[in-house]
Order: sequence, then C-alpha cells, then structure tokens
Amino acid sequence: MSNGQTTADRIFFGGPILTVDDDRLTVEALAVADGVIAGLGSLTDVSLLRGPDTEMVDLGGATLVPGFIDGHAHFLGFGSQAVGANLLAAPDGNV
Repeated sequence: MSNGQTTADRIFFGGPILTVDDDRLTVEALAVADGVIAGLGSLTDVSLLRGPDTEMVDLGGATLVPGFIDGHAHFLGFGSQAVGANLLAAPDGNV
C-alpha cells in the first residue's frame, strides 16, 4: 500500500487489475495520485487513500493492465533517411 499521506486522484476497482508481482498477480483496487500508482491491494485498503475529490472508477469487470509504455521506432525510416538528401531546416538539417 502507501504511507497513508497520499490522497488518490483516482481509484480503479471492479475488475481484475494485473500486476507484475509473481506473488500477487492480480489486485482488487489500484490508486493513482499525480499520474503515479500510489497504492494497490484490496478495495478496503486502497480506499484509505480516498479523499473528497477522488474519482472512483468502476471497471465493470474489465481488466486493467497499468504501466504499458509505447516504446517503438521506425527503423525503415532511419535507413531511407540515411541515403537521401536531408532537406530539414537548421538545426536538424545541413542544407
């Protein structure tokens, strides 16, 4: 959970919430404060982070998988850019 001093902006509950913890693959609730996971566990425990302005989000049985990061690249673009004329304006280009 949390140190008890954080107030959640949003608490998600009502569906399986997946973690990357082998000892606890799913939790009942997850709290977010300032864009960061502030607590997870049972709805009773996570509700301790609830404040008067906390948004309660009922997942309605949907699964929540927090923490996806879209790390991708356009490798074909890198290759074709290397053999073509760089017509970008300074400071990106050299024309």
